[in-house]
Amino acid sequence: MEHFFSPNGELNHIICRFLDLAKASTNRLNLCPDEAFLQLGLIKSGPRTYAAHFHLEHQTPNPTIRAQESWVVMRGSVEVTLYDRDNTVQAVRTLHEGDVTLTLFGGHGYRILEDDTLVYEFKSGPYEGPSVDKEQIHQ
Repeated sequence: MEHFFSPNGELNHIICRFLDLAKASTNRLNLCPDEAFLQLGLIKSGPRTYAAHFHLEHQTPNPTIRAQESWVVMRGSVEVTLYDRDNTVQAVRTLHEGDVTLTLFGGHGYRILEDDTLVYEFKSGPYEGPSVDKEQIHQ
């Protein structure tokens, strides 16, 4: 798993490879810090039942809402460019089937590399569209 930080120590991005997840020695692996507004966990298990439940509404200590996202490559490959908050490139990586990228802070750009690539995109919400939730990075 790769973590990309700003010079001030803020966690911007996480890339987790499918092989990292498959080798996990625990039945649950939280990929994001508990306090992060975007959460992603891996469940690695044999046959098991999870009790039926609701998730409760609650007030969070941070009223600021960020629109950010996570991509999970299901088929094909994607090149991701990760940016710090000052628009400097932190890394360029190619994601393959089963790989995941999470952006908490900073920016990102994606380039689909193969025909018929399938990606799950998870976003924090509500998402109000590009005019409200996005700012272009100009190189």
